[in-house]
Amino acid sequence: MKKALIILLFLVVLVIGCQNINDIEKFNEAKSVSGSIALNSLGVYDDSNNSSSAKESVVVSEKNVSEEKNEVEENVENEENIENKSKDSLTYFTKEYTEGELIKLDPKAIDAEGDELTFEFSQPLDKNGEWQTKKGDAGEYKVLVTASDGKSKTSAEVTLIVNELNTPPQIVNFEDVTVKEGNKVVFSPKITDSDGDELNVKYSGWMDSNEKLTSYDDAGKYNVKLAVSDSENEVSKEITVTVENVNRAPLFELSGSRNEIEVKVGETVFLDVDAKDPDGDNLQIIYGKPFYGKENKWTPTENDLGTHEVVVAVSDGYTSVNKTYVIKVLQLNNAPQFVDGSQKLEVLIQVGDTVVLTPEFTDKDGDKLTITYEGWMTAQTKRTTSEDSGIHGVTIKASDGQDESVVIVKVTVNTPPVFVGV
Repeated sequence: MKKALIILLFLVVLVIGCQNINDIEKFNEAKSVSGSIALNSLGVYDDSNNSSSAKESVVVSEKNVSEEKNEVEENVENEENIENKSKDSLTYFTKEYTEGELIKLDPKAIDAEGDELTFEFSQPLDKNGEWQTKKGDAGEYKVLVTASDGKSKTSAEVTLIVNELNTPPQIVNFEDVTVKEGNKVVFSPKITDSDGDELNVKYSGWMDSNEKLTSYDDAGKYNVKLAVSDSENEVSKEITVTVENVNRAPLFELSGSRNEIEVKVGETVFLDVDAKDPDGDNLQIIYGKPFYGKENKWTPTENDLGTHEVVVAVSDGYTSVNKTYVIKVLQLNNAPQFVDGSQKLEVLIQVGDTVVLTPEFTDKDGDKLTITYEGWMTAQTKRTTSEDSGIHGVTIKASDGQDESVVIVKVTVNTPPVFVGV
């Protein structure tokens, strides 16, 4: 009977010893959770709390039941403290990205026992710790990264800040343009910004605004740059403005601005053309009939009597401008002609008589004639007195307004003899 009690006591001690060994192993596992895997500030797990050995030797000796029970209770209390410490040591990180970026977490860790580690990621990260962000994902996300050595796990909370992606402005309908000199260049580009940002629009190069009136000296090719900025991004586009040359017609007129000219037969008429070209081109002047090509003078004959329309053309090699001038060729004036015999050229008259002159003139052109008297007589008739005794000259002129004919008449005023006795 005594032998049976000894065997029973030995079995009780053995069971209690095995339980203690299990408690100690649980304690070491809890300790590894707290100390063997830790995450430093660079995202790398570090063995910073492993100041004691990973395992403790277990010595099982013969103790009484009371001592073993106290030891087990102490081990359970230590395990609870370690679990609380693990929760309190959760590591926090913040990472910042921009919409459209690929978020890729690459955690690194060290395990005190050299165990192979695996990582788990919470959404929106995938199993590889990646997330391809897109437009509209802006916001703040908290994800949990968990490292495991197969026996214990350690977690870190990572705050992912995804900033809104600024979309650059867009320029549409701003293309190369071709205009002619004298026309206005007008740009009406379509400028948009999907973010609704306030835009700054600037033109540079040949133009500093969206429109420009070309001059007749602007022929050529020019670069114009349009830059649009939303304060964060700037986009620009450069186009070419081609201004085509426009030939301007020559300008001319006759000297004195005469469009109608009168000339007499036998007289030479000159057409002096005052011509200039706005573009500075060399000019050629051609005269129509009855002129001869480049000759600007003409002398009409009797056969040219009448009205002539002369076309004068001025050309700059590109454009020809014509003007018509009227030339009236008039008959050469014929001076009045004295009619022989109509008036004696020598007249004898006695004192006291009246002198009457009766000259006659004709005009081949049919012009109206004006007859005047000069010298001793100023009219057609004159009554003489004793004082007029003597020889006198009278000049008679007939004029058609252009030419005149002159006749001189000699008048002798005679005083009769007087008896002074017989």
